[in-house]
Amino acid sequence: MKKNLILTKKTVFFLILALNLFFNTLHTNAADIKANDIEAIKAKDGEFVTITGTVVGTFKSKSGKAIFFNFGPDHKTCFTAVIFSSNIDKFKGKNGEDPVDYYLNKNVKLDGRVTVHDNRPEIILDDPKQLTVTGETKVEAEVKAEDIEKIKEYDGKLITVVGTIKRVNKAKSGKVTFINFGDDWKSSFTCIVFEGDVEKFKDAGGLESYLNKNVKLTGVVTIYKDKPEIILKSPNQITVQK
Repeated sequence: MKKNLILTKKTVFFLILALNLFFNTLHTNAADIKANDIEAIKAKDGEFVTITGTVVGTFKSKSGKAIFFNFGPDHKTCFTAVIFSSNIDKFKGKNGEDPVDYYLNKNVKLDGRVTVHDNRPEIILDDPKQLTVTGETKVEAEVKAEDIEKIKEYDGKLITVVGTIKRVNKAKSGKVTFINFGDDWKSSFTCIVFEGDVEKFKDAGGLESYLNKNVKLTGVVTIYKDKPEIILKSPNQITVQK
């Protein structure tokens, strides 16, 4: 009886060891894919992969139940990493920064199992060990705000725009604030601040405090209705020039 018990314990030990080796092999052999290769990621649905890319946009749901890291300018089609509320605090920056601000515009490597939701691939992050910052995104250029065509050339790229803010207007819905760098909002360069991010600018005097100020701002360019825009998520993206 005692001998059989020892054998049973040994069997369990080796079984656990074998399972650990199996799962480690899965992670070791995980495919390494660029974040912008959407079709390649989708083809790995249900499998463990390693994704490398740049966090182009970050977003916290209104309910606060999830944070989304988008790896492309269009959140509807790009690869996304998701962190649910129970794990958000685990992903704070080295000095306690909100993950929404800390990982924005960072080059990262992440590991996890791919799931395809609404024809868009995503990975759920439960453990900070899944996510590694590999460096800051390189700013491609510094462009004057009035040089619209030049800014459009950097669609999807991180740039710094320099100019004077002429208008600060909130949409009727209250969901978006538009910061325009020209008198004609239809044709001038625009920055967008979503409702959930407005509070972050209060310590700097609020968004209206930037009116008629010469500023430098950095972000990823997106094109909407043939007009370039940058989404502002943090006051760290904008600096008033003296």
